[in-house]
Amino acid sequence: RQIATPLQLGVQHEAPFVLGAHWKDHLDKAVARAMQAGADRITVRDVRQWIEEPKPLGLTRDVQSLVVLAYAAQSGRSFQLHGGPAQPSVEKLDDEFELVTADLPDETAWGTAIERAASILGLASVNPAHNPAAFERLVSLLLERGTALLPAAEALVPLLEQRLRELGADPEQAQRMQTAIAANKLAHLLVNASEPAKVVEHFATIEIPTSEQAVGTSLSSGAQVLAALED
Repeated sequence: RQIATPLQLGVQHEAPFVLGAHWKDHLDKAVARAMQAGADRITVRDVRQWIEEPKPLGLTRDVQSLVVLAYAAQSGRSFQLHGGPAQPSVEKLDDEFELVTADLPDETAWGTAIERAASILGLASVNPAHNPAAFERLVSLLLERGTALLPAAEALVPLLEQRLRELGADPEQAQRMQTAIAANKLAHLLVNASEPAKVVEHFATIEIPTSEQAVGTSLSSGAQVLAALED
């Protein structure tokens, strides 16, 4: 209350703190002016400058960062750096971070993606809120997990097919082979999707021929199974 009220961030009632509209209105107008003047992106540096207009307030950098983060939350924006998701905080809010309006997947795809993140990748603590911050965080986690799992998932497919043929089995009919192929496709999808929103949408809609649990097990144990088959 001692910080937020003087900054006009909002009002602390007896119940939860309520964000006010002062900074959102002020910064929305500044963004609109910048866009009309031909700006094609909005950075944290821009917002810091606008906070100090029309009269300098003399705010410290951390206090400015608090205002920027509150504005991003209120205006449905997330942060990116060099086209990828950024993880801002009051202590670390780089001037080069770009504020972007997230192209969120629809709620059905989002809900499925949250469920699959837990059942397939073991990401059980993902924030289920359908908002830009949770979306960027999920995209970051999916990319991180896909990058870690892809090498083993990719190498497992041809080796498993070879071992099945050596045993006289038909790889095309083997459920284990179908699962390994699905796991490989999923890992590639997480790493190679061109747009953040597409990562979540494709993750939610990709066909799982066996079961989510089986694909999850194939991904998590891929390195161990690969090592065993190579012996």
